[in-house]
Amino acid sequence: MIFKIYNFLISPVTKFINPVKKNEIEKLKKANVWIHCCSLGEIMAAKSLVDELLSRNKKIFLTAFTSSGLNKAQELWGEKIQILRFPLDEKSRIMCIISQVSPEIFIDVETELWPNMLTQVRKFKIPAFLVNARISEKNYRRIKYFKKIFRMLLSIFVKIYAQSAADARRILSFGINPDKIKITGNLKYDSVDIEDRASREISGIEPSSFVVTFGSIRSKEEDQVIEAIFHLLHKLEDIYIIIAPRHLDRVDIIKTKLKRKSLDYNTRSTGFHPQKGKVFILDTLGELRKFYSVSDVAFVGGSMEDYGGHNIMEPASFGIPVLFGPYISNVENIANYILKSKGGMVVRNAQELVDEIIKLYQSSELRRKMGENALKAILQKQGIAKEIIQDIEATLSHLSSQS
Repeated sequence: MIFKIYNFLISPVTKFINPVKKNEIEKLKKANVWIHCCSLGEIMAAKSLVDELLSRNKKIFLTAFTSSGLNKAQELWGEKIQILRFPLDEKSRIMCIISQVSPEIFIDVETELWPNMLTQVRKFKIPAFLVNARISEKNYRRIKYFKKIFRMLLSIFVKIYAQSAADARRILSFGINPDKIKITGNLKYDSVDIEDRASREISGIEPSSFVVTFGSIRSKEEDQVIEAIFHLLHKLEDIYIIIAPRHLDRVDIIKTKLKRKSLDYNTRSTGFHPQKGKVFILDTLGELRKFYSVSDVAFVGGSMEDYGGHNIMEPASFGIPVLFGPYISNVENIANYILKSKGGMVVRNAQELVDEIIKLYQSSELRRKMGENALKAILQKQGIAKEIIQDIEATLSHLSSQS
């Protein structure tokens, strides 16, 4: 009954706005593995998994729900794999995909539980695996009232690879067989490229200067971050400040707020490089990683207010101290791991942000040690994709022996 209601509701939507035409599906070729991702974050999590499978000469078909995920997949793999926009969980198109591709296994990334996709995978007797599985405490509080639905969907998977013990406990609470769950860690550790470092000369930054990047800043924390920037620019002479808003529609608002504080700025889009005494606004897409790589310290936003936090792993991979606020529900496991490894610090307000950055400015030894700890923490977690693929192969072999 639930699925009848679900399909009744989704049917008119998919009929009129489905981004995938049936003739696109008819062009698909057979593949060994179907991997499904939601957006950019899941594509980056799946990167090492896809690369590992390609190294084993597997033919891969990948679906992504968002345009950002689709574009990143095309950028990463191009013609090496088949890539298609996910057809909004329309039953007939899902059936066509399975008929065309005939995947030997299905891999779902990060708890993307689409009912028609999963039930059709089960109907066609395709072994399904859930990788990088996570259910944050915040999301768990929302979905625990729908236990029967989630139990049914999760039970379709032959094996579930959880990011952490906390994620595994939440999944178990839906009544899933404990033998199905294995804690492997976050695949995103594997996707970090520790060699991808820009040079300060390329970025126009003097080599001996102190560079702080405030990345993925969200609207409700802008005032605190700009307040911290104001004090840092007045206390430290040879400092470069880079601020990267999470959403580019905030750029003009940030400019206005900087003007109110009488702070000069320049922007990436106008071709200017960071300058001492000015705030450099990174108002272009896809370059934050580059500027993290030339920084001495990073603050990762979405964490000073209740957004759940953003990518802490990226700056940590460049061997620099990582600061973030107390609201880290989306990146809780990674954040706590970096804290435990003494590669990062929590700052709760503008004053703490200023105080900790000044401490790091004054002690190159503290910066070096924290940066080393952060990088070491990332390196120690790599190798997860290979572990998962080996376990999938062993699981399939066991299933085959039983049949």
